[in-house]
Amino acid sequence: MATVSAPVKRVRHLRPAPLWLSLLPAFLAYFFLDFSLRLFYGAMSNVSLWAWQPLVFTLLWSGTMTAIAALLPRTGRRIFLLVTFVPFALLTITHCVLYQLTGTCFSFADLAYAGDGARFVSAAYFHLKVGQWLSIAVCLALMLCAVIFTPQTHIGRRGGIAAAVLAAACAAGIFVVHTTQMPRGGIMEHNEYLAWNDAESHDTLADAYAEFTNANRCLLLTGLYQYTVRGAVVTIWPQTTADTERIAELDAYYAAHPKQAADTPMTGAFAGKNLILIMMESVDDWLVTPEYMPNLYRLEQEGVYFRNYYAPIFLAAATFNSEFTANTGMIAPEYQVRNSYYSEHALPYSLPNRFRDAGYCARSFHAANPNIYNRGQIHLNFGYESYNDASVLDMDSYMLDAQMLNGYDRIVSDEPFFSFIITYSGHGPYTEEQDTISAPHLARARAVIDYSTVPYTTEAQKEEYTRAVAQAMETDAFIGGLRERLEADGHAEDTVLMLFTDHYCKYFSDAEFISAIKGETDRNMLSNVPFVIWTEGIAPQVYDKYVSTMDIAPTVVDLFSLDADLRYYIGNDMFGPDGGVVYFRNYAWYDGKTYDTGNDASSNPAVLAMREQAREQLDVSQDTFRYDYFACLQRRGTSIRMNRNAAKSAPNALHSGRFSDFRGHPFMPGIRSRIVLDSLTVTVHAAECVVPSAAVICRITDVEPTAAAVAVTE
Repeated sequence: MATVSAPVKRVRHLRPAPLWLSLLPAFLAYFFLDFSLRLFYGAMSNVSLWAWQPLVFTLLWSGTMTAIAALLPRTGRRIFLLVTFVPFALLTITHCVLYQLTGTCFSFADLAYAGDGARFVSAAYFHLKVGQWLSIAVCLALMLCAVIFTPQTHIGRRGGIAAAVLAAACAAGIFVVHTTQMPRGGIMEHNEYLAWNDAESHDTLADAYAEFTNANRCLLLTGLYQYTVRGAVVTIWPQTTADTERIAELDAYYAAHPKQAADTPMTGAFAGKNLILIMMESVDDWLVTPEYMPNLYRLEQEGVYFRNYYAPIFLAAATFNSEFTANTGMIAPEYQVRNSYYSEHALPYSLPNRFRDAGYCARSFHAANPNIYNRGQIHLNFGYESYNDASVLDMDSYMLDAQMLNGYDRIVSDEPFFSFIITYSGHGPYTEEQDTISAPHLARARAVIDYSTVPYTTEAQKEEYTRAVAQAMETDAFIGGLRERLEADGHAEDTVLMLFTDHYCKYFSDAEFISAIKGETDRNMLSNVPFVIWTEGIAPQVYDKYVSTMDIAPTVVDLFSLDADLRYYIGNDMFGPDGGVVYFRNYAWYDGKTYDTGNDASSNPAVLAMREQAREQLDVSQDTFRYDYFACLQRRGTSIRMNRNAAKSAPNALHSGRFSDFRGHPFMPGIRSRIVLDSLTVTVHAAECVVPSAAVICRITDVEPTAAAVAVTE
């Protein structure tokens, strides 16, 4: 039997243990996965690549996961390494894709819309930086080495103790670093500080970590792993009950900020007329030309056009983001909110509720299935009588906007009506995947495009541009056909068309291409899109005022002389003297002269004051919805106006003899009832209310000031 010499034994004794050597690639894979993301996408925010916080957080998380892997048996170790690495690698890709599409990385708030957004995923969107793909590949190779070459031997007693101590020390280190980044006195004291102190000091990294609402900045500040864990905790733990302190603050804010309607030449200009509000999918300003979209271009020339209209993106689900704000006049919260809130929380001052209170019928129309974004339920909660999809509109293809005209008789009515329409044909990707939309218009698109003016650098970009134009032509065909039908049946004089875009044209596979087309690199500034108002005989006007989606609801209220409490709209009447400032995500704002992201220190009093205003108004608007503020008013007995043609369905409620219709829901504690309600303004007391269920058991009819209610129990 061969003997081993003493020198060889000493060398083997000094050699690193095979297990630790095999886990070194795993540690490096964890660490460089985060580092490469921050390296190649550092433009997300102004946090340095070498900031100590993300480096320390990532080292500690990498150490924790590696040490835990060392404690496991071979099979368990392999599974653990793959289960922890692969999801983070996929999350890295998700961050990059979303940033290129929306300018904002992934947050857990996006999970509310993930299932619906996944239906529109295309391979064209995965055009990441080459360096990022290479880095992910290298990290994956390192992790596979760790998995494949992990030894069968167990770590041993002393090694197990060392690994456990290391894991515990790293975990403790994460907690310590987290604690150092949180404000002294806790988050509540920090929020009070933000409310009362000068905005100049609101822009620190500590503030960003404490609030954890700026996704881009927080990702670069904390690194991939800490961002994921803290983001999940902050986002997936929404408030289940109203915070009484915050409700009191909202009371105080609204009491201190009354809003009076401005008497402008446009006030009541459309009173008694019908409204068709059209939200156009991805119709950007550069698409509205006589060659590309002649019908929309004609409306701009003949109607009222706001050239400085912006569609800010607060949610990754950018279409629903604008849909919610245009209908409610509020900003959709990104954090601490469940998807179910949109179908449950009270929205008494939404446009459909205001129109129905004025005696209109209100219906929404979109070709997509009602389950996408749960629109079927959400639109009912907005106050619409019905959500009408492609099947109701008799469309052969949900992709073709022009086919919505098959349901023209549903969109237009002889009784006063408010119709909200969402188009689809402009939706990306601009590839053969959307050939159903683009194919009928490709020849014309190629004929009218002057390619010498298009800043493409590859043939793929040229083709995408062409298809984007072709898809916009389909939407334009719908707009032109709708106008022709209105003129033909005499409704052009008594119906107003109001058209706006949900978001800029963000579906190009190369995000730099849309920047080249629009001559703008900042994602917020890219959000300048069309907004036009037209009715037969309107005097053409072009306005330079800076306005946005949040101004639509109060503008409609003023134009149509609807009854609403303007305090609860974050925006202002576009034709009035107030406003003129566009708010963006993360408290950025723009007034045509100053564009402020809040990332830089400022001593300018006007800038600091506007920072405070933007922060306060955005927080108030989001919290009004997040905490179901209007339902809180109703529970404590505040009088709320009822819809004249109230909701066709309502939930269970307590029997008490007092009734209140809020969101079109009567509340009667305790018994299932079919109710005929004739009162217009009624009150309800907290002791007599319960949170409504989803049961559909009630119907409400017309209202008069003081009549009684009749309940028939079932």
